[in-house]
Amino acid sequence: MRIFLFFLMGSFPAMGWAQYVNVSEELGLYTDHTDGYLGLGVSVVDFTGDGIDDLSFCHHDGIMHFFAGNGQGGFQLANLGIDNSGADAKSVSWVDLDNDGDQDLFITNRLASNRLWRNDGEAGFTDITEDSGLNTENRKSYSASFADYDNDGDLDLFVANYNATMMEFFNELYANNGDGTFTETTFTAGMGQDIKQSFIGEWTDFNEDGLLDLYLIRDRHVYLNMYYENQGDGTFIDVAEDRGLDLGINAMCSGIGDYNRDGALDVFVTGLQNENTLLTNDGTGNFEDLGSEVFDIWHTCWSGTWVDWDNDGWQELHIATGTSMYTDYPDILTDIEQIPDSMFAFVDGEWSAIENSGLSAEHAFSVAATDLNGDGFQDLVSCPIGGEASVYFATPNDNHYLRIKGEGVVSNRDAIGVKFRLYLDGDVLYRLSKSGESYLTQGSRWQHFGLGAAEVADSLVVTWPTGQSDVFYNLPANSSLIIQEGSSEWICFEGPCDAASTSGCTYEAALNFSPLALADDGSCVFGATPISCGEGTIWDAETSTCIPNDACPADVNGDNFVGIADLLDLLESFATACPE
Repeated sequence: MRIFLFFLMGSFPAMGWAQYVNVSEELGLYTDHTDGYLGLGVSVVDFTGDGIDDLSFCHHDGIMHFFAGNGQGGFQLANLGIDNSGADAKSVSWVDLDNDGDQDLFITNRLASNRLWRNDGEAGFTDITEDSGLNTENRKSYSASFADYDNDGDLDLFVANYNATMMEFFNELYANNGDGTFTETTFTAGMGQDIKQSFIGEWTDFNEDGLLDLYLIRDRHVYLNMYYENQGDGTFIDVAEDRGLDLGINAMCSGIGDYNRDGALDVFVTGLQNENTLLTNDGTGNFEDLGSEVFDIWHTCWSGTWVDWDNDGWQELHIATGTSMYTDYPDILTDIEQIPDSMFAFVDGEWSAIENSGLSAEHAFSVAATDLNGDGFQDLVSCPIGGEASVYFATPNDNHYLRIKGEGVVSNRDAIGVKFRLYLDGDVLYRLSKSGESYLTQGSRWQHFGLGAAEVADSLVVTWPTGQSDVFYNLPANSSLIIQEGSSEWICFEGPCDAASTSGCTYEAALNFSPLALADDGSCVFGATPISCGEGTIWDAETSTCIPNDACPADVNGDNFVGIADLLDLLESFATACPE
C-alpha cells in the first residue's frame, strides 16, 4: 500500500463567531467532482483498523479517493489498489462482511455493475463480485444499506436502484450466507415490486420490536415512500400508509434520529423547494407529519444529517443544498446558484434556523458528521461539486462529550443495528448504529453524545440484535469507549476513562468526592467539620477522613466507649449464626 502524506499548511481562518470553520483549502483533499449526475457519496468509516475515522469519496469515472486520518485533522492519501473500472460510483460502504476483523468494500455504480472487494489484509483487496452472488447487470444503483435483518450475526445488504423508464426495475435485497457469498431474497422477502426512482432504503426499528425494518425513499410525488416492516420470518410487508410514512414528495433522503430525546426514532425527509418534512414518532412507530414550513429552503435539498455541533446534548439538523442538473463543470457553478447549506436547532420545543453557521456556498449532496481533529466536537465533511472535499471543523466550547463504539461477538462485528441509549439528566439520548444513511452517506461507527456541562453520564444501555442488553454506569465525560458485546466493562480508547476507578469517595459533601466511584473505600476528606460516616467507618479527626471502624474491637455498639452496653449487646447475640 503506497501512502502519500498531506500536511495542514498555513493558519486556520479566525474562529470569530463562526460555529464551523472551513478548512477545505488547507487540507486540499482532492476529489475531482467535476462530472456525473446527482452527486457522489462519502464515507467516514475507519478502514485502516486503528479506531480513527478515515475518509472515502466516490468518483464519476471510477477513480476512488481514500484518505487515512490521523485523528488530529491530518490525512494521508491511501492507494488501496481499487479499480472501479471507469464507473460512475454513487456510494461507498466499508463493512466487515465475514466478521474477520477487517473492513471489506462495496461500491454502488450508476450504469455499471456494483462491485465487492474482500479485504485480505497485507495481501490487499480481492474483487469477489463475480462469485459473490450479487447481481452484475448494469443498473442505476445509488445507496447501499447494510444490516443484519434476520439476526443471524452476518450483515445483509439492500441496494436502492433509481430507474425512471417504463421497463420493470427492482431494488435488491441480499441475505449474507456467512461465507463471502450472498443469496438474493428480494422476491421471497416481499420487496419484489416494480419500484421506480428509489434513492435510499435505510434500516431502522421505529416500532422497537427488535427487528430491523426498511424505510424506502422515492423521488417524485407519484411514487410514495414505503416502509417495509420486518415480520420476523424473513419476509416484509409495506405498512407505510398505516404508519403515516407514505410521504409523496420529491424525496431525496431520510435522516433518522431522536431529535426530541423521548426515546423514539423520528425521521426527516429532504425534497425539492420547500418540501423538507419532519415526521415525529409517537413512541409506537406511528408518525405525525409536522409539515415543511419550518425547514423553508427554496432550493434542491439532498442530505439531512443529525449533528450536535455544540455538544449541548441536543442534535441540530444540517441540510445539504445542491442541484438536480447534470454536473457540467465549471459552468454549473454559475448557471445554478450556489448557496450555503442550512442548519436548524431544536430549542425549548421549537425549531429555528441558525444564522452565521460558517458554511460556504456550494453544491453539496452527501454530508457526514464526525470528530476529525480530536477536539471532541463533530466536524462536517462532504463531496461538493468542485475539485476538493469540503471539511468544516466545529468551534469548541466548554461543553463535554462522550463517544461510544460497539464491537459484536455473537452479533455482527461492526455492531450495525445496535441501539445505544445514554441516560442524562432524566432524558434519553438515543443512537442507532447504521451503515448507509441520509443521501449516499456512510456515517461513523462512533456514536457521539453531547453532554453539556455534565462530567459524568448517568448510565448507558447497549441493546444488541440478539436482544441482549449491556448496562454501564457513571461514564466519564470527554472519553471514547469501546463496548464489546457481553462485557461488563468498557474498553478505554482515549480520554480520562483509563483512569476511572470503581471505588473511591462516594459522599457528595466530601472534598474528594468521586462521581465515578461505585463503592466507597473510606478515603473521603471532609475538612475541619466532621459529618456522619458510612456503615463500618468512623470519623478520624487527625486525618479528617472516615476510616474503618476497627480501632476498638470491644466497642460493639459503636459509641466510642467500651461499657456494660457493649457486654449486653454481645450476650444478646450469643450463640447466633454470623451472616455469610
